Amino acid sequence: MSGLWIGGIGYALGERHAVAGLDDGRNGDTLQRLTQNGVTSYRRSLAGVDRMAEQALSQALAAWGGDPADIDLVLVCSEGFNQPDGEGGDIVRAIGRTGLSKAPIVGVTLSGCANLAPALRFARGLFSEGVRHVALVAADRCPDSRSRITDWDLAVLSDGAAACIVSPTPQNAEYRVLGLGHIADPTITALDPVAARPRILFRIATGVQRALAAARADAAADFGPLSSLLITNTRQDAMRFFASHCGLADGGVYLDGLDDAGHCFSADLLISLKRSADWRAAQGGGPFLGLSLGPAAWGALLLETV
Repeated sequence: MSGLWIGGIGYALGERHAVAGLDDGRNGDTLQRLTQNGVTSYRRSLAGVDRMAEQALSQALAAWGGDPADIDLVLVCSEGFNQPDGEGGDIVRAIGRTGLSKAPIVGVTLSGCANLAPALRFARGLFSEGVRHVALVAADRCPDSRSRITDWDLAVLSDGAAACIVSPTPQNAEYRVLGLGHIADPTITALDPVAARPRILFRIATGVQRALAAARADAAADFGPLSSLLITNTRQDAMRFFASHCGLADGGVYLDGLDDAGHCFSADLLISLKRSADWRAAQGGGPFLGLSLGPAAWGALLLETV
């Protein structure tokens, strides 16, 4: 099995706006619950998802420091491909503007905010076929303000993008992926989000635990307790809930990015990796956990700093 290393992380965010501005006269209670749990702002971009993707990838290439000609593939994680006015073509042109004009571009979608996990699985599989490096881009923009509050009122969607370079060797890497798990339960989407809320949350928690178990099995090593957790930016009570189901205490959950960056779809984990270095060092170092959570799919990464 090929190794998996991550380096050269970059990201771009829309302009910061107060969550209170989403008040439509009917969702006041929802907004109050969100703000009481740390969700007070979100990011909105008028520039388009292509500009954010271009900025994030340009930063990643510069931070990585390798030869762009050695990047054999670009993977783009986005749910925007599934929207009527999907911006996939714009993203393709934006990637060309970064200088990656010869690497094929492939979209990864349908795992929602957990798209990062299948993208990394895809990249690792290609390394065994001789692919040298993969540029991974996660970029999304919410289509309208009415769609920003997610199902079950767990988060407010932000417009943003993140990128990194994924490699089969430690060349210019910042993190090693020790284990990777990706689990889904598409039948959740058929349940009534109100009447079946307790049942849905239980099945999501079970899915998260299964993803972590799959990552541990993939690592083929027992790391014992994990030092810290980076997780999709949802409400703080939800982040702590999922942390407890993974065996981590409240203090080991990275919450600092929630109020500033908000929930940037599948870009969350890469953004938190970039921003949390000092915080993670204060947790004592050692292997740590990254969780990416979609409505019906979940990814778990066991990571260590190189």
